[in-house]
Amino acid sequence: MEIERRLRKGINEARKGDGLDLYLPVYERGRVPLGASFVVAETASPRGATADANSLLALMTDESDASHCETVTVAETTAVRRDALVGGKSKQDVEAASRRVDYVIPVPKDSTRCLVVSFSTVGAGDPEDEIAEATTELFDAIMTTFRWRAA
Repeated sequence: MEIERRLRKGINEARKGDGLDLYLPVYERGRVPLGASFVVAETASPRGATADANSLLALMTDESDASHCETVTVAETTAVRRDALVGGKSKQDVEAASRRVDYVIPVPKDSTRCLVVSFSTVGAGDPEDEIAEATTELFDAIMTTFRWRAA
């Protein structure tokens, strides 16, 4: 019941954040479900800025936090990748520490919109353990398969 409660809470948070898709792995390590997920959402460019990688990188880089931001190429588009550790018991009601990776990808031919793909894992209880590293690498590999399709 606790897992179902947390799952429903995650789904509701994704909806509030304009989530379009929520991906949950069904793989179990032993008898323990893999603690990872990612959400895809569309958003307007922050503060009305043009959604190019340089302006996004400047907006996402904050010297006061421990995140690492860099430009990357996703689907032949220059995007921003942020990797951060999020502590447990925060103001945001995060119950366990997690590793979070966000890709912010400007929508081609529309400088007012971005696609945000946010990944989160608790690993095997430590967001810096081997499981967290492996699932983060898997998510990064998944992002290399992302493609834009003309409507």
